[in-house]
Amino acid sequence: MKKLILAAILGLSGSAWSQPVEVVPAPGASTLEERPYIQVSWPKGQVARENVHLFMNGKDVTYSSLRCDDYVSFRPYDSTAGEVEMKFLAVDLHGRPLERAWQFQVHPQALVHDLSHTGAQDLFEGDLLRVAFQSTARGKASFQVGDWAPVAMRESEPGYYVGEYRVKASDSAISKPLKVHYQLGDHKETVQAKEPVRIFGGLYRVRVDSPGDGAKVDQNFHLSGHARPGSRVMILPRLGFDTNSAATTTANGAQLGAIPAEVDDNGNFTLDYGVPVLLPGMKVVLSIYSIDPDGNRSAATVVSYNFK
Repeated sequence: MKKLILAAILGLSGSAWSQPVEVVPAPGASTLEERPYIQVSWPKGQVARENVHLFMNGKDVTYSSLRCDDYVSFRPYDSTAGEVEMKFLAVDLHGRPLERAWQFQVHPQALVHDLSHTGAQDLFEGDLLRVAFQSTARGKASFQVGDWAPVAMRESEPGYYVGEYRVKASDSAISKPLKVHYQLGDHKETVQAKEPVRIFGGLYRVRVDSPGDGAKVDQNFHLSGHARPGSRVMILPRLGFDTNSAATTTANGAQLGAIPAEVDDNGNFTLDYGVPVLLPGMKVVLSIYSIDPDGNRSAATVVSYNFK
């Protein structure tokens, strides 16, 4: 027992302290708290508070800390993530230096989940980019494509955030990342979607609103969609079975041409289409394109339907 007491006395009377402090979070620890409380404590009366300095990731945070007779504590103003490097410097009442450095990990709990968007498929002028995700209710959210300005999202129902953007002719973002930004109180989170967007803007393409691609349709059905106002819409049908298709022909084998669709002043178009004879397993593939007033032809929109 005398040897232990003597060793303790020598530990405080040498040229520098060996391990006189306790730190929180502990070295190597991992915390979910994005603004963790950080504290260094020492034997009371051994250090003058004016001789204490605390550094976080190389930055002196001493004067933002609470310094007392036996501890100093600090909580970051902003959220942190990843590895945090801390350093504590002090001088005891006898002028002996003390330095303690340690690291811990900050892994805040992710609140954003089930992120989805419609930009993984080719989007052209007039198409709608729709972004949605689930999270905690009453937060603030936005989404961003590449370095474009963020687009505000709304909470359509508790915890479900939705944002939309109508593609303009000047937009181009091929294989650009899409990110959502979410904030709830002090918590800030940015999450990138797994799939990038494919926005082609001015390479205008007709949009088919109904029926959706891959739908099952009646022998005679109504097609509707949107094209650039002032343009003409042409539809080229091809009939086939299973995975095979062929251009629509007349009874004597002559190929039928493209069918014009009615387009109103707002660019909405409609077409009633059907086949005179319906055979088992029959399908139809429609290639739809528009021609603007200058004679420019758009990229084709292709939809496929199976007959019921």
